[in-house]
Parts: sequence; structure tokens; C-alpha cells
Amino acid sequence: MGRLLFGNDGRRSFANGDIIIINRGSSHGVTAGARLSVYRDVKAGGPLVPVGQAVVLTVGADTATVIADRVRDGLSAGD
Repeated sequence: MGRLLFGNDGRRSFANGDIIIINRGSSHGVTAGARLSVYRDVKAGGPLVPVGQAVVLTVGADTATVIADRVRDGLSAGD
């Protein structure tokens, strides 16, 4: 499980079409073109809530760049 880190200009909230850096990369098995589900942990120990999807654009060793897709609720850094 990874986390959304930041977007353009250091933004920490995201919508459809926004470019986001995540804290997972090729060393974690992430590949370009992969579709990722994005969840929010609304309370510690509770169920995760699906809030959107993202498609991987580019991959580094420990980070990847994704584009937000099918966002149900605004995404936030940490999702």
C-alpha cells in the first residue's frame, strides 16, 4: 500500500486529470500503464473508503507519477 505525496506546485489536493507523485516505484512492482485504486483511511483501524483511481505514467525506483482518474471525492495527499 502506497500514499499520494504531492502534485504540481506542491499541491496536496487533487481532482480528475491531476498529475500526482506516489511513494511507490519499480522496486515495489509498479509499472507504467498500471491502474491503481485510491482509498482513504477515514479512521485508524476502520475500513478503507474508495475515492478514485489513477493510471501510472512514469516510474522511478521509489516513486511514480500518476494521473488521477475516476475521482469520486477530492483526493488528498496521504490517500
